[in-house]
Amino acid sequence: MRRHLSYANVAATLALLFSMGGGALAASHYLLNSTKQINPKVLRKLTGRTGATGREGPPGREGPPGREGREGSAIGYAVVTAQGTLNAARSKGVIAVSHPVTGLYCFDLSFTPKVAQASANHITGDYSVSAEAAAGIADVTTFAAACSAPYNDAAVTIVNGALANDGFYVTFN
Repeated sequence: MRRHLSYANVAATLALLFSMGGGALAASHYLLNSTKQINPKVLRKLTGRTGATGREGPPGREGPPGREGREGSAIGYAVVTAQGTLNAARSKGVIAVSHPVTGLYCFDLSFTPKVAQASANHITGDYSVSAEAAAGIADVTTFAAACSAPYNDAAVTIVNGALANDGFYVTFN
């Protein structure tokens, strides 16, 4: 074997280096950015059938408690049963409720309401029942005979063709 470099050896070595470097350069610059660049037969082989779903993992840690919500805009509200019992845990600003006659509920409030809105609870599933609210002494005078002081701040009537007893929600502003 000869010890000195010949032109043929240098040319062959340079050709080898350039071909390897050019292939690497081409590979680094050629990117697939669309499935249209791939033969559809190859794509079909790449996307197999969906396997069985694995078991559910353990639940994550409980997050930190959220901020305290803003106070609602209603001055007062109440949840009242058909028998006239006030649910104090779900009421605000209502001192007491009286239920003098069928379908009429009278309120003693810790404030003077301007308006009231009632909604029948529909526990019985009878959706023909409606609740109507009256607020302030002027509006309650219609029921003055039944809603006597101190239960004359507001009144709710439950109507189902005629006066009827049913639970309801009421809000006051």
